[in-house]
Amino acid sequence: MLNVVPILIAALTTFSFPLSDNCPTALDGDCDALALLLDAVSLSAGRLARLDLGVCLLLATQGESSWLLDSTYNKLKLPEAIPLHRIVGWWCVAQSALHSVGYAAFYYHTGGARSLWLNIAPAPYTDEELATLKLKNGAWNSLGLVNGFGTLAFLSSVALLVPALPWIRQRCYHVFQRLHLPVAALFVLCCALHDLPILLFAVPGIATSYIGRPRWRRLPATATVLPGTSGPWVELAVKGCGGATAPRGQWASLRVLPLGTEAHPLSLTLACDGGGAGAVVVTAQAGDWSRALVALAETQEGFEVEMAGPFGFGGGGWSLLEREPGTRLLLLAGGTGVTGWLPGLAHCRRPACHLVWCVQTAADYAALAERLPPGGGGVDVTVFVTRAAPDAPLQSLQSRASLRGRASVPAPASPASSSAELVALGAALAGLVACYWGYGLHSPGGGGGVASYIWNERCLPIVYVGLSMVLGVAVGSSVLACARARGRADTEKDPLLPTQEDREGGSGSGGAHVVRSGRPDLDALVRAAASAAAEEQQRLVVAACGPVALVRAAERSVAAARRVSGVHVEFSGTESRW
Repeated sequence: MLNVVPILIAALTTFSFPLSDNCPTALDGDCDALALLLDAVSLSAGRLARLDLGVCLLLATQGESSWLLDSTYNKLKLPEAIPLHRIVGWWCVAQSALHSVGYAAFYYHTGGARSLWLNIAPAPYTDEELATLKLKNGAWNSLGLVNGFGTLAFLSSVALLVPALPWIRQRCYHVFQRLHLPVAALFVLCCALHDLPILLFAVPGIATSYIGRPRWRRLPATATVLPGTSGPWVELAVKGCGGATAPRGQWASLRVLPLGTEAHPLSLTLACDGGGAGAVVVTAQAGDWSRALVALAETQEGFEVEMAGPFGFGGGGWSLLEREPGTRLLLLAGGTGVTGWLPGLAHCRRPACHLVWCVQTAADYAALAERLPPGGGGVDVTVFVTRAAPDAPLQSLQSRASLRGRASVPAPASPASSSAELVALGAALAGLVACYWGYGLHSPGGGGGVASYIWNERCLPIVYVGLSMVLGVAVGSSVLACARARGRADTEKDPLLPTQEDREGGSGSGGAHVVRSGRPDLDALVRAAASAAAEEQQRLVVAACGPVALVRAAERSVAAARRVSGVHVEFSGTESRW
């Protein structure tokens, strides 16, 4: 709707209400209907590309300053925002391509190859062209220069597009990761040199990304292969990672230094505490990096990692830590997708929570059984072993999480996110003021030489805006530091902290988990949970994390349940490949 409807409206109304005065545009003649249509569509695409770029930048912030994500009431954090960032990014590239190709066709149609060349590159005018265009002798082609920057932006968008193609990104993720940010910066710079008003859309996202950039720490770690698991699975324990427990789990971005600087977002199996260890579980089936991690674990006992985070998940206004009498939870996990919920589940005391976990082999279940909440306590646990023979004996293991003492939940420190958001907004406003009122938005002109024009009319406004944003960050950083200190002092007053009983040991006595062979009937599970929620006059939250097929199937089951039940059903889905 956002990217198609405005173009359709512009195309249908352009003959009555032209959007620009580009006709006539080059060396001869008036514009016909096709030229008017090309002009309207291309101009609309360029303006929509500005909007897409601004939203795309705001969605890519992973720090604590993302006011756009926080304004969604915990529905969106970075794991949920990255798919939206990817979609909006595709639209931005598509609109940029339509803008560039459309105007190339427009210039060729209205004036031929010479007109196209003059309008996309700073080609010099001939004396005859100067007379035709009624320009002074010695005037140079500033419009071609400005559009030349647009051509460079189009070429950089292609360089941004190719490594981001799914089949290339999955096979050459390290190439994508190294190129994505610098090529994106080049694309934004070329767009700004071509079209200064695009800064009005890009500045908020740039300011927010700068404030919220990840802070990497180098920490010692050990890796252990979990025997018998499918893949196999490898557990990576990071010592002294710090952090706070989040209502729906945590994730961190990790670089294993012996494997290079390639970073991956991974869910934390054990909550980080100040001096203890956080852990992640990775399956070798995820890709070449995870296979290399398994090989490293088999040959090297300890090594160093770089870690950014931990950060919290989004997914809605539900919690694994708080008691919510009016909410019933149905958690659907596949393989290592359960890991992000384990710290919260170890202390979940709600009576209306059902975890359904699908694993390939019984060894997968046994590897994490002791970290699951004890069956018969606050959480019901059902495990489906999908590759087990129908008559194979399956042993139900009792969770020993409360006996191990490993999953202690630290008191979460206040991140002072509101202060970080204010600093980001202040920096963005400083940049916007500098862009719009301080220096002004210049239109192409022909005065001075080429170098003088590029510096004064194009580069200097960008530099001015950047310096204003840096000044805004410098002024706000002290406020942010004070807010963080105040947040640490107020930690004990936070009403959302787990109770002392929650921290000391989970859910009482507990019992065995229910273990079955085969695959679960997701439709029946969701319908049963919806019926139970209706009887208790509760809302139902269905959360799914795991392979794409599982998340999609759960989403379809929720949609079907909404049509037949009178209970409010909320779906929260996170794909493992985000």
